[in-house]
Amino acid sequence: MTVPASTASRKHSATVVLWVCILACAVQNIDANLISVIFPQFSKAFSSSPGGSAATLNLAASVFALALAAFILGAGRLGDIHGRKRMLSLGLIVEMAALLAAIVTPSPVLMVLVRMIGGIGAALVSVMSLAIVNAAITDPKRRARAITTFIMMLGIGPIVLPIIVQLINQTGPSSWRLTFLVPFALGAAALALLPRCVPESRNEGASRMDWLGTGLAALGLFTLIFGVSRAALPAGFASPGCYVPIAIGVLVLTVLALYSRGREWAVLPMDLLAKPVFLGGIVLAVIIYSGYVGFTFQLNNFLQEIMHVKPVAAVLWVVPAGVGFVLAGLIASRLEQRIGRRPVMTLGLVLASAGICTVTLLIGAKTSYPEVVLPMFVIGAGFLLTNAARTNAVLSVAPPERSGTASGMTNAANNVGIGFGVAISSVILSSQLGPGLHHRLEAAGLSAAQIAKAVALLKAQLVSLGDDANIIAQSGLTHARLLKLDAAGVAAYVHALHVTFFSLAGVMALGILVVVLVMRPRGPRDHQSI
Repeated sequence: MTVPASTASRKHSATVVLWVCILACAVQNIDANLISVIFPQFSKAFSSSPGGSAATLNLAASVFALALAAFILGAGRLGDIHGRKRMLSLGLIVEMAALLAAIVTPSPVLMVLVRMIGGIGAALVSVMSLAIVNAAITDPKRRARAITTFIMMLGIGPIVLPIIVQLINQTGPSSWRLTFLVPFALGAAALALLPRCVPESRNEGASRMDWLGTGLAALGLFTLIFGVSRAALPAGFASPGCYVPIAIGVLVLTVLALYSRGREWAVLPMDLLAKPVFLGGIVLAVIIYSGYVGFTFQLNNFLQEIMHVKPVAAVLWVVPAGVGFVLAGLIASRLEQRIGRRPVMTLGLVLASAGICTVTLLIGAKTSYPEVVLPMFVIGAGFLLTNAARTNAVLSVAPPERSGTASGMTNAANNVGIGFGVAISSVILSSQLGPGLHHRLEAAGLSAAQIAKAVALLKAQLVSLGDDANIIAQSGLTHARLLKLDAAGVAAYVHALHVTFFSLAGVMALGILVVVLVMRPRGPRDHQSI
């Protein structure tokens, strides 16, 4: 790795490089979650527009993440060849242009296109920001501390910044459009700081771009994550709309793996995946993001749908996890140096699994906020410890000149895990809710026809039936009877949520087997990384 003559004579502070890259990646981090935060207002604004179907609105909400995941491997290779700072700047410009376009986009169909373009820019931002930190800081101990800080700060962002977004979002009927200015402002600041504060870096020996591999990776990842996201369909993973794209994605990625064998310049680094530490770290990323994101996603739904907690207040329930991120981040590097990365990963997984189990035992229709503060803190701390040690291990195995490729791989694994987390948790919850609801309504003395109608109504509006005259009229039941059934629906939801949370804790615990059985160092570089 070398730097151009224009920057080689200038010394760059490692601390400044780190914080500028954190600022840049925060743009992508906020942008990725933005539509989900403002979705009620967003869907209301476009529902009466031409093309404003539920499918189009849902695609507008998810296409950013799909595009980001699809182009993330190619983004890593582009940075290694053409310069990581240059590609980061390009990604910021593309994403910021898409943010401005989102403010004025008049139709949901155009919004899908705008969000897809923004996701492509975000792929460059996500990969390059971490790759620059990894390449710019050569001392292993300082680099480990820097990467831990990087992950810690990005873990806090999705918890704290939605509060700001919601405050803006609630100022008026069209104020949801102004929320796009939040990541835009951060992007403008990062773009202004990049030229003087961040050094350029690239792999001087790399000159060949793997365009065929990039295309295969984009198609494979896009269809795989799209298929997983469709698991919320009534038939779940058994729906053709779900398993067909998943099968296509797996097939294309298999072809990509076969094509990439023996090609050092391939976008999918098979030589790195042959290293147990690298492979285990990639698998572990999918596991921990599936468990953590699935848990927080379903917790947020429960708080708003069952407990009637307002969106801003619902965010506060996850704030203790952010505090856990910070405090664990302050000790993570020292702990790694003292006991090693594998023990730290194992400790983090144990803490996260135990925390989710504790929340599961406490959660109910009348759970109070103070009850969950401590276990949420433990979950956040456990996730940070595992993810920081895992990321350090993966990036330490890869040569510095291939930082972009390694960063692309770990980011791709993160995004696959996020998609799986939402899908798996939704499927488990739905599979438990239907039978549980049916059993409770049968015990209440309803006929088969009444049960069929009540199940459909209760699943649509579990806790609003007692106040909704139209739903009451549709059901053919009395107001008092529906109130009792409403309580039965809540009880069924809570039971389904318990099963879902315990399952996600089990997913987290599976990561321990990956650490113990897969991430065993073999070569000298593997031993250094672990």
